[in-house]
Amino acid sequence: MSQFHTPAPSPTDGLNKFLAIKIHRIKMAFLNNRGLSENNNEIIDKLKDFIRTSEVERVFRAVDRTEYVTPGYEVEIHVVSDWKNGLLHLSAPHIYCEVMEFLELKPGLSFLNIGSGTGYLSTMAGLILGSSGINHGVEVHPSVVEYALKKICQFYESSTELDSSDFCEPKFYQGNALCINPLESAYDRVYCGAACPPDYEDYFKSLVKVGGILVIPLNGKLQQLRRAGPQSWTSRIFRNVKWATLCVPSAEEAASPITLDELVPVRLKYLARAAVRTAMRGGVQRRQLEGRQLEEGRQLEPPPAPSADASESKRSTSRSRSTSSSHSSCSSRSSSSSSSTSSSRSTSSSRSSSPFYRRRIDTPTRQRKIEHDKAGALRLHHSCLMKRAVHELPLPYELKKFVNLGRSLED
Repeated sequence: MSQFHTPAPSPTDGLNKFLAIKIHRIKMAFLNNRGLSENNNEIIDKLKDFIRTSEVERVFRAVDRTEYVTPGYEVEIHVVSDWKNGLLHLSAPHIYCEVMEFLELKPGLSFLNIGSGTGYLSTMAGLILGSSGINHGVEVHPSVVEYALKKICQFYESSTELDSSDFCEPKFYQGNALCINPLESAYDRVYCGAACPPDYEDYFKSLVKVGGILVIPLNGKLQQLRRAGPQSWTSRIFRNVKWATLCVPSAEEAASPITLDELVPVRLKYLARAAVRTAMRGGVQRRQLEGRQLEEGRQLEPPPAPSADASESKRSTSRSRSTSSSHSSCSSRSSSSSSSTSSSRSTSSSRSSSPFYRRRIDTPTRQRKIEHDKAGALRLHHSCLMKRAVHELPLPYELKKFVNLGRSLED
């Protein structure tokens, strides 16, 4: 168990609630000194040095890392480091950032994830590959495969990103990844999440087609290998790592190798669904844009101009008031100007020197949080509009549910 395991307080009978909250805050302060973040967006904000493309940043914000840990570890996962609980494991966020950048994923490519684990990386990859891509994962432990399938179901139920972008659902296979039957066609992208045994480098290279990319730890270094030709490779080393080595297959595992699905084009019904959802997404976005423009136009609309009679009477009234008050104001203006100037200077200086005032105005974290909240609200609104648009389609309920990615149409 990790030293940072601090489950959220759940006061029980006989335990003072106030004391439990105090203890929890002390633990949170302790973790803050070790890079603790409040939520997934804050984790991503700290990874700007590792994220180079907007597409990778988008999928990291779309897939919440905290959803892939077991209950009670939500605080620990906000620390910018790796996480492990039994057979379940998540690498440090900056490792995933570099892996996603060096895989250079694009829509329509085929991707194989060796040691797919919780399915976190495969889910992010699916948001880039789109419905025309292929997304396979191999995991040796049956319980971890079951956990990953459960997380995919939860992602379908709770994610609003599915209504904003196309998605290639991962397919997981259980077995030893070093025992894969020969492929009829290789993959565009392959990632191995554990150290490669010394004698299996050529085996992993055989999984990648010409022009493809293999990201794998070799000899203690995480490398990007690009296949330039049938026998030629270019390599790029980007980090030293100390990862556990893949288990060499036993005789029993070698006797029953894994057969992966053939890499064939996606079925027409799924491509048609993707085309329908893309068209609907465009219509919803246009409606949202028109609504925002209309709202901004209302806010910027100038007030109605007053009538000629009303303006004339107003000018005469103001002239009479100004003449009567000019004599009294002249005498008081000179005496009050010096005091007002000094008081305003002292007020501004005290405000600028106050740490609370400066923190409230000049905190970039607070501004980023406001921007993240606005973006989340827009995605939620977009998701609601997409569900309504699907509901209004002149189709049987089962077809509507298929268009809605199998999710219920009920609110």
